[in-house]
Amino acid sequence: MKKLSLLFFLFTGITFSALAQSEISNFTVTGSGLATTLSEDYESVGINPSNLGWDNTKKLHFGLLEGGYSIYSDEFTKKQFSNNFLLSFHDSKLSASTTTKADAALEMANKGYAINVDETLLGVAVQLPGIGGFGFTARARGSDYMHLNGTGADIVYNGSSASYFSTASTNPQSLSTLFDGSKMYSDVYMEYNLSYGRRWYQNDDIKIYGGVGVKYIQSFGILDIESKGGTLTAFTAFSPRFNANYGAVSPSSDSSGTLKPIGSGFGFDIGGSIIIKEKMKIGIAVDDIGSVTYTGNVYKANNTNLLSTTKLAGLQYLANYKDINDLIGGDGVFKLQGLKTTSISLPTNLRLGYSYDVLKNLVVGADVYLPLADVPGNLLSPEIGVGGQVKLFNLIKLSTGVNAGGNSAFNIPLGITFVPHNGSYEFGVATRDILYLASNSNPNASIVLGFLRFGI
Repeated sequence: MKKLSLLFFLFTGITFSALAQSEISNFTVTGSGLATTLSEDYESVGINPSNLGWDNTKKLHFGLLEGGYSIYSDEFTKKQFSNNFLLSFHDSKLSASTTTKADAALEMANKGYAINVDETLLGVAVQLPGIGGFGFTARARGSDYMHLNGTGADIVYNGSSASYFSTASTNPQSLSTLFDGSKMYSDVYMEYNLSYGRRWYQNDDIKIYGGVGVKYIQSFGILDIESKGGTLTAFTAFSPRFNANYGAVSPSSDSSGTLKPIGSGFGFDIGGSIIIKEKMKIGIAVDDIGSVTYTGNVYKANNTNLLSTTKLAGLQYLANYKDINDLIGGDGVFKLQGLKTTSISLPTNLRLGYSYDVLKNLVVGADVYLPLADVPGNLLSPEIGVGGQVKLFNLIKLSTGVNAGGNSAFNIPLGITFVPHNGSYEFGVATRDILYLASNSNPNASIVLGFLRFGI
């Protein structure tokens, strides 16, 4: 059976598994956290399309290969985090010994992590006098979240050697009971977004802008399993290229072995912004309104009892369930039932932003991200941030702030962007949490970077 990894498989060839990021992969604003009112041109696509209508001395912007990558856990120490995640990037394989796997299960029990990957492969924006601004982005995006209770971690990592199976023949229990409080989620998809923004009203003090965006989404894989309050929900669909062994027949079955999407759909963004006396900006946007319909290799799992006859090898990799068949295969934990089609809502969210130019080269503000749909891929809770950005010597932009909520507890982002030739070329790097270098708890390793952003 081919080992599976959902993220980077399509985009960079690195074996890696990867919830939503509030600033996407914009290296120019990540450090401040003020995405709603600081994002401009194509970097505002998917955030606040109205910003495309803002006046800009550069009428054409384009960029290539901007990326954002992060891994966060609110329950691991940095040492546990490094042992379980960073080493796994090099395919640190677990020993086949029962002791080693038992240690891994104990390490992962009642702990969770979130991994995010977002790559802007291409971004383009153009402003047309009297008409407004248009922006287009092609993004490869993926997310991964995993939180297992003690019993679930034991079963997933130790397989048939888990302590539950010693009594399963006489006291079988349902999956919703065994995995109560657990959640596993992964997805990978391509997103193509075309947005438009323009100024709709203006007087001597105020400018009002509005914008809309439409995005087309192609999904290449999704796994969504959750047990909560005695109810189990489990859904999966993978591109034929992953060669997953579902152990069941489905009316949507596709065994062609080709790399192609197994789901698609449309989403919409709508936003507005106000600029007051060229100093104050207020923004609001609702993004990701829509759904994705899955039509290939679509399966759900029922809340059955887990029997002692189940044959499981247990995970072979420290923090990455690459062998998906141990979860959903014919002899796996979750017994699947084929579906013809199913639809899942997009992670709809509301953004509110405020920024103020204190000085010519200094801006401060606040940003709020509110998840409006409890669906896979959305932030777990509201996120709020305050921050600022200063431009030095007309060459360097330094950004920092404080963020709280979302998928992590408390972050201090930091970013540096170089803008030589009056912004004709920009490159930079940022992190969503500089505290990773100093803190021993709640590790959040992240990097956002871009080196090919141009303005004409």
